[in-house]
Amino acid sequence: MIRSSKYRKRGTSSLLTVVLIAGFLWTEGWAQMTEVNMGVAFVNARVAPLWVAEREGFFRKNGLDVKLTNIPGGTQGAQALLSGGIDVSYADPASTISAIAAGAQLVEVMAITTIMPYYLVGAAAVKTIADLKGKRVGSSGLGLSSSRMALLVAFGRLGLDPERDKITLVAAGAEPERIAGVASGAIAGTVLAPDFRSKIEQLGLNILADLRTINVPWEQDAWRRQERAYRPSVT
Repeated sequence: MIRSSKYRKRGTSSLLTVVLIAGFLWTEGWAQMTEVNMGVAFVNARVAPLWVAEREGFFRKNGLDVKLTNIPGGTQGAQALLSGGIDVSYADPASTISAIAAGAQLVEVMAITTIMPYYLVGAAAVKTIADLKGKRVGSSGLGLSSSRMALLVAFGRLGLDPERDKITLVAAGAEPERIAGVASGAIAGTVLAPDFRSKIEQLGLNILADLRTINVPWEQDAWRRQERAYRPSVT
């Protein structure tokens, strides 16, 4: 019963997020149907409220013609925002911070996830955390992405040091691509959302650590936009 209640609260929070972001876009747009290009840097259950809202016509009922575009990582999402390719993005705060530090005019509108929602996963032959020594470990990209940051923080907490232990961090794409990379042996390990647990077990991969249990203040997902006044095109 407690478990069920917890998941209901999470679902309510996610739905509230969709409502708030839609309201934000609507109040900053025009009174007619407003076209919004939204970039999404993840492919997991945390994005489900967006997919449901789009499929059920929630955005259109509120005057928004939202076009969702999958983007392979937060760094690419920041670049797409700055180039005008998208109007708003759902991505990781880490890439937003690095972009702002470099002078980009971005604003984080709302933080959503406050834990590190990952498993540290190893290939079938990687049974322990120590087995990652001397191996290739993949994150979404080589920029300051959440998956890369999660790996570095996890290594520090679990007693590994990439330089000392000769762990090579490589760009391995979004989570579906990283799963394929671990399963094929292209990389020895990565971090994956718990949503993929059934796939992890099906492929015979090993969960080396549940990073949700690491007591580290963490901000995983956030809405962001350019700092300039938001005025999307009207159709």
